Amino acid sequence: MRDISPAIFMSCMLAGFMASGGCGENHGPGDGSDADVDPTDVHEALDEAPVEAADTLDEDAWSVDGCVEEPAGEGVLVVGPGGYGSINEAVAAAAPGNTIAVRAGTYGEQVEIDRAVTLLPFCDGPVWVDAECMRPNGIHVGASQVTIIGVGVKKSVEAGILIDGGASDVTIAGSTIQDFDCRDGEGQNLAGIAAWYTGSGIRLTDNVITRRVELAGTLEGLGDGIWFKSNEENPSGGGHLIAGNTITGGYDGIGGEEEDVLHGSFDRNTVIEGNTVSDCWDDGIQVEGGDVDVTVRNNHVERCGIGIAFAPNVQGPLVIENNTLVDLRPGYYGAVSGFKIGDGGSGVAYLTGNTVRCEGDGIGQMNPGLTTIIARGNIFQVGLYVIETSDAFPSDTSFDEDCMGSTDPERFIKWNGELYMSLEEFQAATGQEPGGIQSETCE
Repeated sequence: MRDISPAIFMSCMLAGFMASGGCGENHGPGDGSDADVDPTDVHEALDEAPVEAADTLDEDAWSVDGCVEEPAGEGVLVVGPGGYGSINEAVAAAAPGNTIAVRAGTYGEQVEIDRAVTLLPFCDGPVWVDAECMRPNGIHVGASQVTIIGVGVKKSVEAGILIDGGASDVTIAGSTIQDFDCRDGEGQNLAGIAAWYTGSGIRLTDNVITRRVELAGTLEGLGDGIWFKSNEENPSGGGHLIAGNTITGGYDGIGGEEEDVLHGSFDRNTVIEGNTVSDCWDDGIQVEGGDVDVTVRNNHVERCGIGIAFAPNVQGPLVIENNTLVDLRPGYYGAVSGFKIGDGGSGVAYLTGNTVRCEGDGIGQMNPGLTTIIARGNIFQVGLYVIETSDAFPSDTSFDEDCMGSTDPERFIKWNGELYMSLEEFQAATGQEPGGIQSETCE
């Protein structure tokens, strides 16, 4: 197993490309690639680089990949031929800081991780944890400083991977989670990955999460792809990173609860970046809660009902930039909109450089009560209203330099319940969009 120092490991993460074979692209669950990583260095490097602010990371800064080659080395417990018979046996024998390396195969168990360990495959083929539609989870993490890299999880009754018990500094990277909520239950927590009343620093990166692969059924369902829960009594503290994941199906692609409280959902200081979300039933990305220093950027959402929902934005500031929201379709509630707003709060949301192309609304109010939006340089090419609101925005709301167009000749903008059929009419009446453009293409 090749040694990689924390500095080299972090440079790989921050560059997002192969560096001397030590880290690089996501290869799926333990496919035998040669990107072997010293798990001790993984822990130290992650500890040295917490996500403390919305601008901590650049695009593609989250890549983590690894597997263990022969010989296993000191502090590594082997599962499979020549080692422990199950992953749980190895966890029970492990000391904090140990690594559990799993040989290729399918393991029918619910893995209970109750101590600070790293779980990853040998470089000899895929590793799957199969809950067999009999066990609640494939992996249950109830301890802090746990890292899981490159492991497949499938056929859980509830969440594929559950993190709870106040666990902090947990990383799930380069893993494949599929066929979760295998009995089609009700609840967004029946997710691919669920973080329920955790501590801070949950990092979910480069995972592939698909609601249905081997099992029959629709991609849409009531469990989210990724789901967080936090509230006033159990605040997570934020500092989360959700980046580079590919999520197909589910209710919300990325979502959380509680929605109407300051410490709800992701709590604060969280980056949601570079994810691809498709074929979900409701919101592609839902950031409804306190939204204190939460950033949503460079994500791609398609074939969901709503692109990004922030109803409400309780305190903010919330930054939403450079996201692409396309081919949105009627979801669980029948609505189609690039952005969902409303439901009160007092936070400011900054919308910059986003692209919405859909047959619904660009920005749609779906609950009473609006908060301030500062919008610049967005593209709205829609089939209904560019903006549709029934309430008045706060006076410091500002829209400018956006390109807008609707294919419906009877709609353009409905602002505080008033219909405006052209940009010129809207500008004259509201003073908004002085540098805006009305265009059929926005090319």
